[in-house]
Amino acid sequence: MCEWLTFLMLVFGCEVCDPVCKGYVHMGLQSSTGVYIDLVNTCPVRGVQFYITPPEDFGVETTRRTEGFLVTYNNRDGAVIILSLEGNKISPGMGSIVKITCDGVCGAYYISRIKMVF
Repeated sequence: MCEWLTFLMLVFGCEVCDPVCKGYVHMGLQSSTGVYIDLVNTCPVRGVQFYITPPEDFGVETTRRTEGFLVTYNNRDGAVIILSLEGNKISPGMGSIVKITCDGVCGAYYISRIKMVF
């Protein structure tokens, strides 16, 4: 699994703060109410930051994996920050960590400048 994650990290250009732990963030499932952002990680993650392009006026929500975390979104530069004020961590695994909610149909977005803190 680590070789697979390393390959995907190179493809998606992810930046991680710990060379032992591996992780990547990517656009996930798109539904009629929003787009999910997925995280695959081999170690617990304390925080995630990335940028959504183009930045628009939409909402962000936590998912089951990030329940109780603080999620902020800046609609001017597209920055999304996910962290826990209580020191909780996102468990190793794969799945959605945030949902972008749109009024009507969501546009075509991409994410960049991904940073994770393990």
